[in-house]
Amino acid sequence: MAKAQIISRIERIAQLLRSKPMSAEEIKDALREEFGIEASKRTILRDLNDSKGKYGIRLHRKARQREPALWTIGGRKPGSAPEFTDEVALAALIAQKQLVGIKHQQLINKLNPLFEYASAVLEHNTDNHSLAANWHRFVEYAPSDHQLNAPDIDVRLFEDLLSHVFKRNMVKIDYMKHQGDTPEVRRGKALGIVYRGRVPYFVMQYVQTDPNRHPFIAFLPVSRIRAISGVITADVEVHDFNLTEAVEKHFSMTIGEPFTLELQIFDSVRREVQDAHLGKDQVIRPIPGKSTLHWLTVEVPYNQNLVNWLLARSPYLKVLGPEPFKRMFYRDLRRAADYEHAEYVEVPPRSEKTFVSFEDEEKRNPS
Repeated sequence: MAKAQIISRIERIAQLLRSKPMSAEEIKDALREEFGIEASKRTILRDLNDSKGKYGIRLHRKARQREPALWTIGGRKPGSAPEFTDEVALAALIAQKQLVGIKHQQLINKLNPLFEYASAVLEHNTDNHSLAANWHRFVEYAPSDHQLNAPDIDVRLFEDLLSHVFKRNMVKIDYMKHQGDTPEVRRGKALGIVYRGRVPYFVMQYVQTDPNRHPFIAFLPVSRIRAISGVITADVEVHDFNLTEAVEKHFSMTIGEPFTLELQIFDSVRREVQDAHLGKDQVIRPIPGKSTLHWLTVEVPYNQNLVNWLLARSPYLKVLGPEPFKRMFYRDLRRAADYEHAEYVEVPPRSEKTFVSFEDEEKRNPS
């Protein structure tokens, strides 16, 4: 059947539903009597399901033992899930997958009607073959790196944290650096909650006693906060704070300026980065006489995420340059290898940490 005929029929159905809620059987009879349109009950039901969220069509009442489902048009009933398109339904179900691992049951409970409705739109209507419906059925997402399990969080404490964050209150918290430590009192302004994977962090700006010091923004694991309360004290002035920018700065763990990385890589690494590039201006060239080895040059951000990525693949690549980064990379590997025969881990002091800016590395190792 021509698409124009289907659209015309659905428009007539919407016109009928503006007068009162109707069952599929009633719609079928009314289409024939008022517009001369012949359609089976099955066709009407398919039209109704395909049109959820469009033209304002929605389910008014589910079918009961002896009563058919009723359909209507217009605003939704209080407490019911909103009407939305296939694309919005897909976005809701993607959000559901992201929220499942964070253990915030109160939020999940409030959103469950939305998720159930989205599932009905895309999953239960087998005749729905839109891009969004098919994407939901046949496309999955898997995290690229290992994710920590969600920690156990005191629900009431977390709700208190959220309340203070939403109001940007000054707060006092009892915080432990490590589980089992005696809690320390910290004061500051509540700025946000950030999830790194499934682990929530409380973002606060500390009260500074020295006016000449730069404001310090802390990201504190919620699982190590034992108590929180609002405080009446001098307010902390927050200048142009942007949570998104703060998260990027804190968790990207920038070490220095971007640089051009030179590697020798095995085939398994080449397959990984050949299409999903490691950075900008990536070039991969074969090594003559070595069918499974290649040279790679690429401009990369200098942060801890890059370092972790390279260390995880160190058996399958060789860092060729630049020289400061090469020195630091293999120094770190040698330290790790030394632990094989050591009785205890011996972490170097912060002043001797392996990865620093190239300028600081050159100062440590003057040629």
